[in-house]
Amino acid sequence: MTKLEIIAKTIAELSCPSDYIEVVTAELRRRLPDQAITTCDDFAVLSERKCCETCHTFYAHYDMDLIKIQEDEWAWVCCSVCDAIRLQVQSNASNTEVRDMSGPHAKALHSARVLPLGVRR
Repeated sequence: MTKLEIIAKTIAELSCPSDYIEVVTAELRRRLPDQAITTCDDFAVLSERKCCETCHTFYAHYDMDLIKIQEDEWAWVCCSVCDAIRLQVQSNASNTEVRDMSGPHAKALHSARVLPLGVRR
């Protein structure tokens, strides 16, 4: 997704007063990179848990995490997906398998070396 697509989706899903939308938009414009961004939907195969409703609908501009999954690849994910990514990366580091990975981000997560969780831009 692009930055503008994420902003539009966040505003559509947000549970807040309409006068707060400017704050949300400004914060998302500040935090999100200007390139393609991977989102929770792209990691569905990784997490058996559902996305965190609180992260997505109340304070997404503060609660969602921007993480670096590869050199030039960023992900915008909720706490549930972030935890699943963290478990997968830890299992890769200890050479144990948490789950069989497939999908567009499997290779990146299997070889992830850089994963500063909670990165703020």
